[in-house]
Order: sequence, then structure tokens, then C-alpha cells
Amino acid sequence: MRMLSLSEYDAFVLDMIDPKVKELGPVGILFWGITKLNSEAGELAGALARREYHQREVDEREFVFEDGDCLFYVSVIAQALGYSTQHVLDSNVAKLTERGNYANYLSEKMAAEKPVAYTPQEQALIDAVLRAVRDSGELDPAESSP
Repeated sequence: MRMLSLSEYDAFVLDMIDPKVKELGPVGILFWGITKLNSEAGELAGALARREYHQREVDEREFVFEDGDCLFYVSVIAQALGYSTQHVLDSNVAKLTERGNYANYLSEKMAAEKPVAYTPQEQALIDAVLRAVRDSGELDPAESSP
């Protein structure tokens, strides 16, 4: 199989979209693409959780397949917004290059942001939810702090 350019990939993606989805128009396709991207990112996270948290064997191809599904929906979203995937990629590289070291950028940004202050009621609710999730076994206790 030959490698596709990003513009060829965009055309491939458009051809793969179900005609019923295309009938939704640009906003409907955008909404569909965003929700599907979230779903695929969840599948990618699930594979990682199975491997790292649950210590189960995961076929490494699953990561590539799910990452590819995410890329598919990134292309859908870009095109629904009127951009090519190449434009999104180029814009992202320019943004990240302008920021310099991304880890330093995030550290500086977080340091400049005002910490979130929760009311006692909000904090109690957050703590209760985290306890429930932790007790369900869905979250590693080391990942949360209440």
C-alpha cells in the first residue's frame, strides 16, 4: 500500500463518511466528528489503561489503529471547519514553535493562573465523587488525593 499525502488522506476521509452523515451539513458533520473523536480517544485511553493499570496484554497494533481513528476524525473536523489537515498540522507546528519548549510554556502558564478555589460544598462533592470512583476500582488510588 502506498503512502498518502495529507491532501489525499483528506479526500479519502471525505469518501469514507456515511452519506447520511453528509446530509447533516457542515455543523452536523462537525458535531459528529467531535463526538467520534472523543469516542476514539476514549478507546485509546482504554487500551492504555488495560495495559498499564490492569497489566493486561494489549496488541500494540491497537494503539496504532485507535490513533489512526483519531486522525480520521481530526481530518473530518478540519474539513467541516473548511480547513485541510495539512493546514491544521502547519498551524499547530507554528503555534508550538512560537511557544518554544512546551513544558516550560505550560509551567509558566499554570504559574500565572489563579488557583481554583472551591466552596466547602463543592470540595465535599469532588471528594465524594473521587472516593466513589476510587472505590469502584476504576481509578488508581495514587492518581487522586482526597
